Amino acid sequence: MFSLSWIITWFAYVINEEDTIYRLYDVFITSPPLMVVYLSAAILLYRKKQIMEVECELSTVHQILHNLPQDLPFDLLIKNAVELLEEFPPSVIKTLPIKQHEIILRCRDLDILTGAETGEVAARIC
Repeated sequence: MFSLSWIITWFAYVINEEDTIYRLYDVFITSPPLMVVYLSAAILLYRKKQIMEVECELSTVHQILHNLPQDLPFDLLIKNAVELLEEFPPSVIKTLPIKQHEIILRCRDLDILTGAETGEVAARIC
């Protein structure tokens, strides 16, 4: 829900800098159709520590996700999005049935859940 405005407006709704918007539009026009989704994922991964530190409450999480920092390193994030696309192309993602408990186990393996309870993470994922 939080990223819907990111995706349907290609970030123009949440970014103030016109040059950044133009740069993103260049990327989206010349990339596969789902690049905006991969960039959204790259932003979430880049900000994961900050996101995981906020109170596990819908309005708080929505606030931090809706209000993107204007100084994000978009060139790095675009590079990360391309790497995500290469590593997890849409054809692979749609064949992977991932259940909530599998996501939690993978997060533990990646040390994303440090200091968090499984229930809290499950609430964040749902």
